[in-house]
Amino acid sequence: MGWSGAQGKCKLASLFSPKGAESLAKRRVSRSYHHGDLKRTLLDVAQELVAERGIHGVTMSEVAKRSGVSSGAPYRHFKDRVALLRGLSSRGQQLLAKRTQAVVAAAPDPLEGFRRSGVEYIRFAVEEPVLFAVMSRGEFATRDAEGVNPADLCFVDALEELLSGDTTAPLDPTAPVLQEFAARCMMHGLAHFVVGGTLELVGASPDQAERIAEAMTRALGVPQVGADDEDAGDAGSARGRGRSGAEAQQAREGGADEGVEGP
Repeated sequence: MGWSGAQGKCKLASLFSPKGAESLAKRRVSRSYHHGDLKRTLLDVAQELVAERGIHGVTMSEVAKRSGVSSGAPYRHFKDRVALLRGLSSRGQQLLAKRTQAVVAAAPDPLEGFRRSGVEYIRFAVEEPVLFAVMSRGEFATRDAEGVNPADLCFVDALEELLSGDTTAPLDPTAPVLQEFAARCMMHGLAHFVVGGTLELVGASPDQAERIAEAMTRALGVPQVGADDEDAGDAGSARGRGRSGAEAQQAREGGADEGVEGP
């Protein structure tokens, strides 16, 4: 599960530096495109602009200029700058989904698969810091992007259902969906610390990211489940049981055969 190499050592800060931007520009491919390729080209250019200037440096006019098209051409595919960046976020979500689904499929059991997906999330953040930066912004997130991991969608559905109940009642800390949420938050925070360079203040470079992630995911241990979990509401209710995203997905896919309603 090693991930040494130039990509693994990539830092977001270096991409934002003049030297990093110049290196990226030298690798830039020709902007000529054939019919049907403009959308991909626009996303490629937007990704380069984020690397060079940050998210705020992305403008429709600059994207059009670098793509070698008229100022109005990008609007045929993206209605505005936000839509363009949402498209870039969707690209990142699809890539992350492929990577996490691969490691989960290779795991011996679901719990280990979830743990490995956390480590893969850190790898992705370090190797794709630009996509990670865009995906981390709420205004560019989307729940209906093509290619998103079904387990992630089910997790969001389960968490939304759990939190949309009585907002004055305390939440059960042993609810599986909350424990999954805590684990996801921990990995997301670690990713920000690594990619943003914060851990370098204590001598930890991005090269150590996987090592740290492996230890942190193992420190979580086996999720705790309340003794009265099975009696807390309907068996098919994510709100009653606070089930995890994986449980919600299994119920959705097997509901027709097992008599369990989807979330």
